[in-house]
Amino acid sequence: MTRTFLKILRVSFFGLVVFVTLAALILAEENFRGKRAWENYKREASARGEKLDFASLIPPPVPDNQNFMMTPLLKPLFDTDSRYQDDLKDRLMRFDPALGENWPGLGGWNTGQFVDQKKWAEHLKSPDVLQALKRVDAELDEITVASRRPYSRCPISFEGILEGKLPHRPFVTLRCLAQIFDLRATARLSQGQSAEALADVDVLFGVANAPKDEPLVISLMMHVALINVCIQPIWEGLATHRWSESELVALQQKLQQTDILASTLSGMKGELAFATSMLEKMAAQQKPPFLRYFIYQNLLTMHRYYQYLFFPSLDSRERRIFPNLTKSSTKLRAASYKFGNPYTSLSEIVMPMMENMLAKCAYAQTNVDEALIACGLERYR
Repeated sequence: MTRTFLKILRVSFFGLVVFVTLAALILAEENFRGKRAWENYKREASARGEKLDFASLIPPPVPDNQNFMMTPLLKPLFDTDSRYQDDLKDRLMRFDPALGENWPGLGGWNTGQFVDQKKWAEHLKSPDVLQALKRVDAELDEITVASRRPYSRCPISFEGILEGKLPHRPFVTLRCLAQIFDLRATARLSQGQSAEALADVDVLFGVANAPKDEPLVISLMMHVALINVCIQPIWEGLATHRWSESELVALQQKLQQTDILASTLSGMKGELAFATSMLEKMAAQQKPPFLRYFIYQNLLTMHRYYQYLFFPSLDSRERRIFPNLTKSSTKLRAASYKFGNPYTSLSEIVMPMMENMLAKCAYAQTNVDEALIACGLERYR
């Protein structure tokens, strides 16, 4: 009995060793195949002129005196100490309509709603909105001058972005500044000061364009949101026939220079390169190493979706977005994705819902194009 048991034990142990060895060999071979497939894809992509390295897409540094983000009001936002940000909130955010249920809104050009200057004056406890805004004249004057600088760069390193150190703070401040210039422009229009309102709209576009060169979807979405803010004073001036011929020409020039779809393509490429760098870094650090195979397969899955569906769905030269392709990507991903599938799980986590982002960008570009046409119609009138 004892001999039989020992024999069974030896055979079982030998079988286990053989199984583990075969499994290790199979996984090692699969890992080799996965990495080889990914390296082959990278060579093909490089031959097509694609940049897969996120570091290569980060805009080069520029001198501080030419960088909008490095104006003294914004520069401290990139420090680790958040006390400056809190102080700036106290100075600026009092005019932010998003704070508090009873705060006046900033109208809605797409629903025909003007900014209610009377409610704003009451809220700011002032007989006049323009008089109340004089409290932040120094900050607005600085941003006006800084908006003429030729560049806008967030001083965030490539390594910092991979570690999740994204420039959220300046984006919150930019949104607030845009809303203040929007409020002042509409207040000036209501008082017949169209030349001064046009100057505010010009700064508004400068603030809105600040995030457009950052190769991140979060920057793209901020750019889109701020561009939509620019439309309100343009619409109010058109609806009340406040703009002069020369002012309408100046507005058309600003609108013609606003190419959201080009920024969208840049943001998509940046997001893909960011996810690629992140997953490659994960593969290099992965333990046990045989799991790298699944990471490489996820990389290939993600790139194929971008290459065959997301990128072809946008034609920045013809200024078109094709929603059928983005809808196809949703159906294909729903059909191929299964919970726990190691070949798609990581790509589903890091790959944003591009179809929703493309729809928002298409809507924003349409708003800009329609505002351009409206200015032309007003000039004709």
